[in-house]
Amino acid sequence: MSSENKQSKEAEFLTHYDQFADAIFRYIAIQISDRERAKELAQDVFMKAWEYITENGEIRQMKAFLFHLSRNIVIDEWRRKYRSNLSIEDLTDKGVDFWDENEPSAIEKISNEGDHKEILGLVGNLPATYREPILLRYVEDLSIKEISKILKTTENSVSVRIHRGLERIKKSMEDKEV
Repeated sequence: MSSENKQSKEAEFLTHYDQFADAIFRYIAIQISDRERAKELAQDVFMKAWEYITENGEIRQMKAFLFHLSRNIVIDEWRRKYRSNLSIEDLTDKGVDFWDENEPSAIEKISNEGDHKEILGLVGNLPATYREPILLRYVEDLSIKEISKILKTTENSVSVRIHRGLERIKKSMEDKEV
Protein backbone atom coordinates (compact mmCIF):
# COMPACT_ATOMS: atom_id res chain seq x y z
CA MET A 1 0.00 0.00 0.00
CA SER A 2 1.47 3.35 -1.01
CA SER A 3 2.01 6.04 1.59
CA GLU A 4 -0.58 8.31 -0.02
CA ASN A 5 -3.13 5.49 -0.25
CA LYS A 6 -2.48 4.55 3.39
CA GLN A 7 -3.04 8.15 4.53
CA SER A 8 -6.28 8.27 2.56
CA LYS A 9 -7.47 5.01 4.16
CA GLU A 10 -6.47 6.28 7.62
CA ALA A 11 -8.44 9.49 7.14
CA GLU A 12 -11.48 7.56 5.92
CA PHE A 13 -11.17 5.11 8.82
CA LEU A 14 -10.95 7.94 11.37
CA THR A 15 -14.09 9.45 9.89
CA HIS A 16 -15.86 6.12 10.34
CA TYR A 17 -14.49 5.87 13.87
CA ASP A 18 -15.88 9.30 14.76
CA GLN A 19 -19.19 8.40 13.15
CA PHE A 20 -19.72 4.96 14.75
CA ALA A 21 -17.61 4.69 17.94
CA ASP A 22 -20.38 5.75 20.33
CA ALA A 23 -22.94 3.45 18.72
CA ILE A 24 -20.55 0.49 18.82
CA PHE A 25 -19.74 1.18 22.47
CA ARG A 26 -23.45 1.43 23.38
CA TYR A 27 -24.26 -1.80 21.58
CA ILE A 28 -21.48 -3.69 23.36
CA ALA A 29 -22.18 -2.11 26.77
CA ILE A 30 -25.85 -3.04 26.57
CA GLN A 31 -24.97 -6.61 25.64
CA ILE A 32 -22.36 -7.29 28.34
CA SER A 33 -23.40 -4.99 31.22
CA ASP A 34 -19.84 -3.81 31.92
CA ARG A 35 -18.93 -0.31 30.73
CA GLU A 36 -15.16 -0.64 31.21
CA ARG A 37 -14.97 -3.97 29.43
CA ALA A 38 -17.24 -2.56 26.71
CA LYS A 39 -14.71 0.24 26.10
CA GLU A 40 -11.96 -2.35 25.63
CA LEU A 41 -14.08 -4.47 23.32
CA ALA A 42 -15.13 -1.44 21.26
CA GLN A 43 -11.44 -0.68 20.76
CA ASP A 44 -10.95 -4.29 19.67
CA VAL A 45 -13.70 -3.87 17.07
CA PHE A 46 -11.94 -0.91 15.49
CA MET A 47 -8.54 -2.60 15.68
CA LYS A 48 -9.92 -5.64 13.85
CA ALA A 49 -11.60 -3.40 11.29
CA TRP A 50 -8.32 -1.56 10.67
CA GLU A 51 -6.44 -4.86 10.33
CA TYR A 52 -9.03 -6.03 7.81
CA ILE A 53 -8.72 -2.80 5.82
CA THR A 54 -4.92 -2.92 5.71
CA GLU A 55 -4.89 -6.60 4.71
CA ASN A 56 -7.94 -6.84 2.43
CA GLY A 57 -8.65 -3.34 1.23
CA GLU A 58 -12.06 -1.78 1.09
CA ILE A 59 -15.20 -2.34 3.17
CA ARG A 60 -18.37 -1.41 1.29
CA GLN A 61 -20.80 -1.11 4.20
CA MET A 62 -18.76 0.01 7.17
CA LYS A 63 -21.69 0.34 9.58
CA ALA A 64 -22.91 -3.22 9.01
CA PHE A 65 -19.33 -4.51 9.09
CA LEU A 66 -18.60 -2.83 12.44
CA PHE A 67 -21.80 -4.11 14.03
CA HIS A 68 -21.10 -7.59 12.70
CA LEU A 69 -17.62 -7.46 14.27
CA SER A 70 -19.16 -6.14 17.49
CA ARG A 71 -21.64 -8.98 17.63
CA ASN A 72 -18.87 -11.54 17.11
CA ILE A 73 -16.74 -9.94 19.82
CA VAL A 74 -19.69 -9.95 22.23
CA ILE A 75 -20.30 -13.63 21.48
CA ASP A 76 -16.61 -14.35 22.12
CA GLU A 77 -16.87 -12.45 25.40
CA TRP A 78 -19.94 -14.45 26.46
CA ARG A 79 -18.16 -17.69 25.61
CA ARG A 80 -15.10 -16.60 27.57
CA LYS A 81 -17.25 -15.50 30.49
CA TYR A 82 -19.20 -18.74 30.59
CA ARG A 83 -16.19 -20.88 29.58
CA SER A 84 -18.23 -23.03 27.28
CA ASN A 85 -17.80 -24.49 23.86
CA LEU A 86 -21.53 -24.27 23.28
CA SER A 87 -22.89 -21.84 20.75
CA ILE A 88 -24.82 -18.79 21.95
CA GLU A 89 -27.97 -20.38 20.55
CA ASP A 90 -27.30 -23.55 22.58
CA LEU A 91 -26.78 -21.52 25.74
CA THR A 92 -29.93 -19.47 25.12
CA ASP A 93 -31.91 -22.67 24.48
CA LYS A 94 -30.66 -24.03 27.80
CA GLY A 95 -31.99 -20.92 29.55
CA VAL A 96 -28.71 -19.06 30.10
CA ASP A 97 -29.35 -15.34 30.23
CA PHE A 98 -26.38 -13.10 29.58
CA TRP A 99 -27.39 -10.49 32.15
CA ASP A 100 -26.24 -10.45 35.75
CA GLU A 101 -29.51 -10.53 37.71
CA ASN A 102 -27.91 -8.99 40.82
CA GLU A 103 -26.79 -5.91 38.94
CA PRO A 104 -28.85 -3.30 37.08
CA SER A 105 -28.67 -3.88 33.36
CA ALA A 106 -26.32 -1.82 31.26
CA ILE A 107 -29.36 -0.33 29.59
CA GLU A 108 -30.48 1.05 32.95
CA LYS A 109 -26.98 2.40 33.64
CA ILE A 110 -26.77 4.14 30.27
CA SER A 111 -30.29 5.52 30.16
CA ASN A 112 -31.49 7.97 32.79
CA GLU A 113 -34.90 8.88 31.46
CA GLY A 114 -38.11 7.84 33.23
CA ASP A 115 -40.39 5.70 31.04
CA HIS A 116 -37.65 5.28 28.46
CA LYS A 117 -35.49 3.76 31.17
CA GLU A 118 -38.23 1.33 32.18
CA ILE A 119 -38.77 0.20 28.60
CA LEU A 120 -35.05 -0.27 28.01
CA GLY A 121 -34.91 -2.29 31.23
CA LEU A 122 -37.64 -4.54 29.87
CA VAL A 123 -35.66 -4.93 26.65
CA GLY A 124 -32.68 -6.02 28.76
CA ASN A 125 -34.78 -8.82 30.21
CA LEU A 126 -35.67 -10.24 26.80
CA PRO A 127 -33.88 -13.32 25.45
CA ALA A 128 -30.97 -12.40 23.15
CA THR A 129 -32.98 -13.59 20.14
CA TYR A 130 -35.36 -10.65 20.60
CA ARG A 131 -33.11 -8.20 22.47
CA GLU A 132 -30.43 -7.89 19.76
CA PRO A 133 -32.68 -6.91 16.84
CA ILE A 134 -34.71 -4.51 19.01
CA LEU A 135 -31.58 -2.74 20.24
CA LEU A 136 -30.14 -2.52 16.76
CA ARG A 137 -33.43 -1.20 15.37
CA TYR A 138 -34.52 1.27 18.04
CA VAL A 139 -31.32 2.22 19.88
CA GLU A 140 -28.90 2.17 16.96
CA ASP A 141 -31.54 3.05 14.34
CA LEU A 142 -30.44 0.40 11.84
CA SER A 143 -32.68 -0.77 9.01
CA ILE A 144 -34.16 -4.27 8.92
CA LYS A 145 -31.84 -5.02 5.99
CA GLU A 146 -28.74 -3.90 7.94
CA ILE A 147 -29.82 -5.93 10.97
CA SER A 148 -30.35 -9.03 8.83
CA LYS A 149 -26.77 -8.74 7.55
CA ILE A 150 -25.38 -8.29 11.07
CA LEU A 151 -27.34 -11.22 12.51
CA LYS A 152 -26.88 -13.32 9.35
CA THR A 153 -30.57 -14.09 9.02
CA THR A 154 -33.41 -13.11 6.73
CA GLU A 155 -35.16 -9.75 6.83
CA ASN A 156 -38.41 -11.58 7.60
CA SER A 157 -36.82 -13.30 10.59
CA VAL A 158 -35.58 -9.95 11.92
CA SER A 159 -39.05 -8.42 11.55
CA VAL A 160 -40.65 -11.37 13.34
CA ARG A 161 -38.13 -11.23 16.19
CA ILE A 162 -38.70 -7.50 16.63
CA HIS A 163 -42.48 -7.97 16.60
CA ARG A 164 -42.36 -10.82 19.12
CA GLY A 165 -39.96 -8.92 21.37
CA LEU A 166 -42.19 -5.84 21.32
CA GLU A 167 -45.20 -8.02 22.14
CA ARG A 168 -43.34 -9.40 25.18
CA ILE A 169 -42.45 -5.86 26.30
CA LYS A 170 -46.07 -4.77 25.87
CA LYS A 171 -47.28 -7.75 27.92
CA SER A 172 -44.71 -7.02 30.66
CA MET A 173 -45.87 -3.41 30.84
CA GLU A 174 -49.52 -4.49 31.01
CA ASP A 175 -48.68 -6.98 33.78
CA LYS A 176 -46.96 -4.21 35.80
CA GLU A 177 -50.04 -1.99 35.54
CA VAL A 178 -52.34 -4.67 36.99
